[in-house]
Amino acid sequence: MPSGTVAESTRRRPLAALLLSLLVTGLGHVYCGRFGKGLVLLFIGSVLGVLGPFAFLPVTLWLRTVAAVGGVVSVVVWIYAVADAARTARRIGADYVLRDYNRWYVYVIFVLLSLPLAMGSSLFVRRAIVQAFFIPTYSMHPTIQLGDRVLANKLAYHDGPVQRGDIVVFIHPNRRHQKQIKRVVALPGDTIEITGGALYVNDKALQRTRVGACNGGEDKMLAGEIFRETNASATYQVLMTAPPGTNATDQERRKRWNLDKTTVPNGHVFVLGDNRNQAQDSRQYGPVPMRDIIGRVDYIYYPRWVSLGPGAGG
Repeated sequence: MPSGTVAESTRRRPLAALLLSLLVTGLGHVYCGRFGKGLVLLFIGSVLGVLGPFAFLPVTLWLRTVAAVGGVVSVVVWIYAVADAARTARRIGADYVLRDYNRWYVYVIFVLLSLPLAMGSSLFVRRAIVQAFFIPTYSMHPTIQLGDRVLANKLAYHDGPVQRGDIVVFIHPNRRHQKQIKRVVALPGDTIEITGGALYVNDKALQRTRVGACNGGEDKMLAGEIFRETNASATYQVLMTAPPGTNATDQERRKRWNLDKTTVPNGHVFVLGDNRNQAQDSRQYGPVPMRDIIGRVDYIYYPRWVSLGPGAGG
């Protein structure tokens, strides 16, 4: 130290080291003069922490396993960093000399370094793995209800084809700024027909069993009978509201009650709403191109947790 200078000295407070480590893994070590160790802990904790959420996403089993292990290790690293920072602060005597990086703005920079990792992982998950959607209509009632929030699995069709019975999120064919959620009822090359409300796929009427009724209260869009419908290996529930009348206001509903036999083109799927006579779907805008499918809806996550993926039943 040059002659005539006075080094700034201060004791490191264990509580401050603990709180800083709770805020960002490794920051408590920077506070205690262990800059290199703090950076290593930040990197390990952040990288492994990114993996953790994958354990709860609709991805492959091996990825969920790796993610679960990474998430557990990140928690262990975080707990170690908190405890070790507090212990290090207690061991440092009152003669600790402040480093150049023991400044508030350096701590802020350290916090900011952790944000891109968290934000980047969140953006990656949303764009490539899973995306949340809000349901603003009754068109998928009773399976998905007005106000539900669902998760679309964007990896669902990387390893396998679209199946009859899948609920998919797709770009609206005529309003491409909008997303729609409907159920796939027919695949490329299938024929589809609706007669008197009965759905035929490849000239065979889908099996339906009545399981209940919905009075709908004051909302006629929900008043009808609930059926369990089977399509290939998928079983799910649909709501069949009353047949349309003869007045002008029922003209649109009559179009949904019957559909002339049509063949689904290659590269397309035919989608219907589970609220079968109230939904806007392929009966209005035609088959949906497979390239416009964003993902398969596997879960309702709010206000209740419900699995909707393959094997969930109806």
